[in-house]
Amino acid sequence: MICLDTSFILDLLKRRQGAVDKVKSMVNEELASTEVNYFEVLYGVFKKHEFSQKELDLVQNFFQSINVFHLDNFGAYKAAEIAGELSKKGMVVETNDSLVA
Repeated sequence: MICLDTSFILDLLKRRQGAVDKVKSMVNEELASTEVNYFEVLYGVFKKHEFSQKELDLVQNFFQSINVFHLDNFGAYKAAEIAGELSKKGMVVETNDSLVA
């Protein structure tokens, strides 16, 4: 299983050749992402002054076509624990990146 990040998903939805070629090479792999990535992609759509229903449908259809890992209490706990430990060491990780990981 391959977990796709927001940047890659955006490239794929924009049909950027590198992302399209990479997905074609993963034909036998199960693709996944997270609820946090879903939020980030949707946020990008909704923050535009104008967006089309077609664009929104594209995002929703994509996320319905792959496995989406849900953020539960255990995942949130572990993300906070790891981010806290990294922060103590001076290694700050963005909140969304912690939740995705």
